Amino acid sequence: FQKGFSLIMQRSIARLTTPLCKLPSRAFAAQYPPIVGSKYVKTVDQALEVVKDGQTVLLGGFGPVGQPQTLVKALAKHGAKNLHVVASTSGAKEYGAETLVANKVVSKLTTSELEEAPAINQAFKNGQLEVNFVPMGSLAEKLRAGGMGVPAFYVRAGQGTPYEDGGLPTKLSDDGKIVQKASDAKQKRMFKGQEYLMENRILGDVAFVKAKIADTKGNCIFRFAARNFNPDVAMAGKICIVEAEEVVEAGELDGDDIHLAGIFVHKVVKADKHATQIKKTPTADEILGAPEAKAKKEIILKRAAQEFKDGSYAVLQKGLPKLVRNYMDSKLDVDFLTESGILGEEALKGESDPEVIGGDFAPISLKKGAVVLKASDAFAAVRGNHIGTTLVEAFQITPKGDICNWLKGDELQGPGATLDYMYHNNEVVAIMEHVGADGKPNIVQDATLKVSGKGIAKKLITDMGVFIFGEEGMTLVEHHPKVTVEEIKGKTGCEFKVCPNLKKMSIQIQQKNILSLSHKLLKKK
Repeated sequence: FQKGFSLIMQRSIARLTTPLCKLPSRAFAAQYPPIVGSKYVKTVDQALEVVKDGQTVLLGGFGPVGQPQTLVKALAKHGAKNLHVVASTSGAKEYGAETLVANKVVSKLTTSELEEAPAINQAFKNGQLEVNFVPMGSLAEKLRAGGMGVPAFYVRAGQGTPYEDGGLPTKLSDDGKIVQKASDAKQKRMFKGQEYLMENRILGDVAFVKAKIADTKGNCIFRFAARNFNPDVAMAGKICIVEAEEVVEAGELDGDDIHLAGIFVHKVVKADKHATQIKKTPTADEILGAPEAKAKKEIILKRAAQEFKDGSYAVLQKGLPKLVRNYMDSKLDVDFLTESGILGEEALKGESDPEVIGGDFAPISLKKGAVVLKASDAFAAVRGNHIGTTLVEAFQITPKGDICNWLKGDELQGPGATLDYMYHNNEVVAIMEHVGADGKPNIVQDATLKVSGKGIAKKLITDMGVFIFGEEGMTLVEHHPKVTVEEIKGKTGCEFKVCPNLKKMSIQIQQKNILSLSHKLLKKK
């Protein structure tokens, strides 16, 4: 017994004293360096000592909110080059990947959406930057998978689109005329009769995170929409550096209030003071346009407002769908989910808070009972069919329910959350003007634009009527009271059936002018 016990102890001691690099690694998990004692460092330069040329750097933040600006500005001057930056949105002049690209330290960018990004656009056109776009929800899940040790997973977002097929330009020649690299086609697999795309995890060498408060053990608290991608980014970084507006001693924060546990954090540094920008977004009047277009769009919005049920959860794509709140019955209790992670948004009332924004980066208010989710959880709510209705705007639509609302023209365009919002098993309602500004039908037999949702639409609402989609094509179920079926047929680019019980569209909902009031308040401020 004594000999056996002695042998066990010798082996245990030898294992404990073996360097980490010699221990067997987990098959699919990143290897994170151990941390001993306080993680607080006094200077940003000390924090950035771990950053080397050619590394993958993950950036937290969504739009202007939750951006690790102190770390990004320091990295722009740090000296490391040829970086691969991963960020939910591109950032702008004062923050995010745009700042790093402008300082020529980035050779590859993975993102979902471009903001005002002239440096990124120019570097791409000049062949100096490779740009890979990923649907926003898939990007969040790729980061979460990286932090959880999951090598890959399957989702429907992007199925039947150019994102699945590959071939989208990711890098051009110096003169911008030759495509040197293009996106790869996705691996696919069928589950219960539906096609899914495989997505690989994302792991970063270094992750930059912005917190409201952090303690010296790395436990973090975020504020409102500033949570967004930050927790997922932190988990996916082999080394995570947190910049916090306030740093406190370990034990000063209530463990029940922590949003990100210190086990995922390696360094903490005090953030410089940066004012979060309130981005200028189009007003309701700008979205509605000239009087003739406005009249058509208001017909669409008044009818679309009737699609939401009391006590339901829903998603509004940014742009025209966001205005539907302005036409809804004030007695309806509907919780809208945004890309920023807020569940329970409503149009701005009173003073704006720079950390309370919607998916279009515009200030919003929180309705009674609103909650805040991190990015991966927000998109899991959509992907997991916890959302009742999704309202999207279409450029074109086919009788099969194929929606085109992502790629239009030759400009560099990210999908944002568009592809994620299409693919769930609940109601996807599309809205659009029946006829385009060029006088051509927007309902077409075969799409001339790139499809962003294949067979996804359950219902279409135009200024002339309401259609539903099924195995036998599209069927007109409602028509505008002043428009005949023959007129609708004359302005539709494909054949459709007419419901025997055809009804007239109800478009008499009282407008509340909430958004108009909010924009007046913003202008006054």
